[in-house]
This record gives sequence, C-alpha cells and structure tokens, in this order.
Amino acid sequence: MDIQYAKAKSIIDSAMEVANEWKVSISVAIVDGHGDLMAFGRMDDALLVTISVAEGKAYTSVRERKSTAELKKWVEGTGKDMSYWPDKKMTCMGGGLPIRTDGKVIGGIGVSGLSEEDDEKLGQEALKRNGF
Repeated sequence: MDIQYAKAKSIIDSAMEVANEWKVSISVAIVDGHGDLMAFGRMDDALLVTISVAEGKAYTSVRERKSTAELKKWVEGTGKDMSYWPDKKMTCMGGGLPIRTDGKVIGGIGVSGLSEEDDEKLGQEALKRNGF
C-alpha cells in the first residue's frame, strides 16, 4: 500500500504550517513507496535548488528504507561516497524520512531549505501531526 494523495497533501500542509511557525521557507516533497512524486510544495522564498533536493531526500529515504541522516552516517563510517550507488537521484543529505504504517514503508518525505538537522526535525514534526 502506498501513501494516498490526500494524506500526502495533508503532510505537505503540516510542513508548511511548521515552517510558518518557525518563520522559515522550505520545499517539501512526498513520494510513494517506490519513490515517485505524490505531492510537492515550495514556499515563496525557498531557493530553487530546494526543489530537487527535497525530492531527492524523499526518494532516497524510500529506496533505502531509512532516514537520509542514517544513510549519511553509514556513508561517512564506511568511507564510501555517493558514487557507490548507480542511481543518481540518491543523496545522503539529512532531511529525508520514510513514512511507515504497520511497519511498512508507504512513502517518504523530503524537506529542504534549512540545515540538514532542522530539515529532519521539521519533517518529523509534519509526520507527527499526521499520525506517523
């Protein structure tokens, strides 16, 4: 089962609410369980580069079934770099999280526009507000 559009849109809305509360601008992407884009939002002042970065983070979190921050730690610990993966959409920048229901990954969220740590915190809050 993949995330449904209505839930993906609700997570985007929650991420935007959190960003407004924090007085920051972000882009946020929600992908389905395969990594294909389901919903996207970019705030007016978010940099253009955040578009592809947010989608890459969401995509990677689904494909690896873990947060991009966890992947970054693994990459740093093994001395590998991103050329290890033949898939050029992959990234190990923090801010991507898998979305799970009943232990299964049904989608992913990617947030871009802040520090990697704050991108992840904002994503976690958006998921929490939607029961994940």
